[in-house]
Amino acid sequence: MNINSRNDNISTRDKLSKIWRSIPLFIKTVMIITVILYILNLFIPYVSLYLSNIPYYTILNIHLWRLISTIFITTEIINIILSLLFWVKYASELELSMGTIKYFLIFLMNSLSIQILYSLLSCLIAFIINNKQYLLAKINNKNQVNNSGLWPYIICELTLLSLSNPNSPMKIIFFPCQIKAKYYPFILFIIFSIMNSFAIDLEVLSGIIYALFYNFVIKKVIKISNTFVLKIEKSSCFKCISKMDGFISVDTLGNKFVSTVNNINNRIREIAVNQNNKGFTPFKGEGIAVGGNYGVMTTDDYSGVNQNTSTIIQKSQNESLDVKITS
Repeated sequence: MNINSRNDNISTRDKLSKIWRSIPLFIKTVMIITVILYILNLFIPYVSLYLSNIPYYTILNIHLWRLISTIFITTEIINIILSLLFWVKYASELELSMGTIKYFLIFLMNSLSIQILYSLLSCLIAFIINNKQYLLAKINNKNQVNNSGLWPYIICELTLLSLSNPNSPMKIIFFPCQIKAKYYPFILFIIFSIMNSFAIDLEVLSGIIYALFYNFVIKKVIKISNTFVLKIEKSSCFKCISKMDGFISVDTLGNKFVSTVNNINNRIREIAVNQNNKGFTPFKGEGIAVGGNYGVMTTDDYSGVNQNTSTIIQKSQNESLDVKITS
């Protein structure tokens, strides 16, 4: 009995270790920083006060570091758990598909832009209602900060991913019902507002507004090329980071996806052999299994691969849909 229990513990530990190793470097870094700052804030509550984006201090006192540090500050453990459950899987797929440095640059640009937008909207509302105290809205009556942490950025990414395939069905968090992907971010916003005592969560709303602006305007103007990312990877500042476990270089993306396509073609052949006498049509109506269910390989800004590799993948996908086995 003890031996079995010990084996179960070892097996569970191995599974958790395998899951942790499968998460790319940048996603791991964000998770670690978020958890460390949460624990630190339990003992030193002023950590959240000095690192959260509170527009009164960010704008009026020019505490610009808050625009970047605020994304790592979550003052409720449930927010950390839910954000990691929502974010880690598809964010890992995005980092794997575009590379660590490229995903980091997009993460930095989008999270910073969301916080700038949130600060400007807060200033606009404070001006309209003629109440400067609105800029301190994140601080509750116990002098603690209600900070959204990763959620504005998560909502932004969910909005972008839903826009890439707007009519595909998606489940609403833990509920069994499904809605079209294009409505998903707005349903989440309503849920957040309800959880926030029916108050509008302006920071989360900023994530949605920015994602719409990014999808229809910014991505047409700003392009982060793999050549530019490769230069950063080879710079002296990032050489040591590029050698760390979980680092995804853009230099390896093409080979990785070509290998994935080959594995899928091998799977098709295997099914064809096993089902040869059944008149079976494998993968009919299915897409390629790269990037999960989030349309990672179909969006312009979240593809993370060059045009040649995308062509190879699309060609393989079309071939897989046309395979028919007759008796």
